[in-house]
Amino acid sequence: MKPLLSFLLTLALLCSFASTPTTAEIAAADTTYVYICTGSSSTKYHKTASCRGLNNCKGKIIKVSRTVAEEEYHRSPCKICKP
Repeated sequence: MKPLLSFLLTLALLCSFASTPTTAEIAAADTTYVYICTGSSSTKYHKTASCRGLNNCKGKIIKVSRTVAEEEYHRSPCKICKP
């Protein structure tokens, strides 16, 4: 019985020292990247750079976070690839 109790206490002690992710680490892990066309008539963001909605892109295709695509570039989700 004592070895089992000792083992469980050791396990509990080790688990209590396990590192927990910080808020910044959680936010970085939750970041979703999307693709946008930098052309002047572009209005959507895309799940992949190969989405057919990007076929007529007149500018560059760049990878940005979904938040940046929505807030800074004022893009909405593509209805084809549904990011």
